[in-house]
Amino acid sequence: MQEKYVMVELGKLIKDFSLGIAYMPEDGEKREVTIAEVNRPGLPFAGYFESF
Repeated sequence: MQEKYVMVELGKLIKDFSLGIAYMPEDGEKREVTIAEVNRPGLPFAGYFESF
């Protein structure tokens, strides 16, 4: 089975979740966060807190 990847720029995550920045390198907002498939730890970030 081929893995599926989700790529999101760090700056978008910071904006979407209204996160505070403690430290950010110059190109930090352009860095991409890549994960293989969304798993249970990611469900709360998507707004699902029940039924999982």
